[in-house]
Amino acid sequence: MKKIEKPIIELSNICHSTKKAIVDRLYISVTKGDCFAVVYKDENNIDLLLDILAGKITPKSGKIFFKGDDITGTKNNFGIVPRNPSVPKRKTTAEFADAPIVRRGLSRAMTDILVRKELAAVGLSDIADIPFGKMSIEEQAKAFVFAAYMCSHELIVIDEPFSQLDSAKRTVHMEWLMNLCKTNGTSLLIFTKEAELAAEYADLVMIADKNTASNGIIAVDKRKKERALEQINERLLTAYKPVSQGLSKWL
Repeated sequence: MKKIEKPIIELSNICHSTKKAIVDRLYISVTKGDCFAVVYKDENNIDLLLDILAGKITPKSGKIFFKGDDITGTKNNFGIVPRNPSVPKRKTTAEFADAPIVRRGLSRAMTDILVRKELAAVGLSDIADIPFGKMSIEEQAKAFVFAAYMCSHELIVIDEPFSQLDSAKRTVHMEWLMNLCKTNGTSLLIFTKEAELAAEYADLVMIADKNTASNGIIAVDKRKKERALEQINERLLTAYKPVSQGLSKWL
């Protein structure tokens, strides 16, 4: 009998709203090593969801479980790379990435050794001591992902991965990210507006409708990516179809 993997992260019936955004009855479950993509159109809703995931906001209802533990409303459980991360101008990659390890009680000396070892393992030794403000956009993009990876090797959450790069460079960086995750068994939760990116890299895809509600999961067969892309686009059309279209034949 095939062993059923427990989710690395599970969002169960998350509900919250503000004047600008809403998350309504959202359910997401990501198992070890999976890449789960959420395709969306409303940035405000996703910003709200990321704040909930980061523990900055406690949802009005629902729970978030990380490795089986209820972490709803708590911070610093895993790394999140936002759409437009703030650049820490004076910090180097090594200094930026050591924060989550220091919080776990390791000395700064040992943390520095560990971080530099990990930087070498993912091919980033050359940017270890460069301040963020002096890095290229490409170097910054990888450094932010690395910092998220050091927060938890088990899960990275990223919104619009490498969107600041052109398509060719973005592909190269996505391949680097996917290889990092595959090599280390790291799960990936991606939020993106691009159906093509979701179909290309994700194992499972969910369309977040105007209320960021769960509306079924599309499993991506890597041998039939074009079909997966068609399904994603079809689901997008349904999720965001204006009400007036359904009444047009009567008008």
